[in-house]
Amino acid sequence: MEAISIDDLRRDPEAVLDRVVNDCDETIIVQTGKPAVVIMPLDEYSRWKETHYLLRDPNIRDHTRNA
Repeated sequence: MEAISIDDLRRDPEAVLDRVVNDCDETIIVQTGKPAVVIMPLDEYSRWKETHYLLRDPNIRDHTRNA
């Protein structure tokens, strides 16, 4: 995972997005005085959301832990 400034993102957004997708890695965008944000490939984000959804169900969570 890499952290870059908003200015770095503005300088070459296509290169940043290409690196995120090609390396399948998250990038943190930091701005002075503002909350940081994360850019990640959509496939990875979808997997995270699915895992979060599944782990919210206690039955699925317990079954997964016991497996």
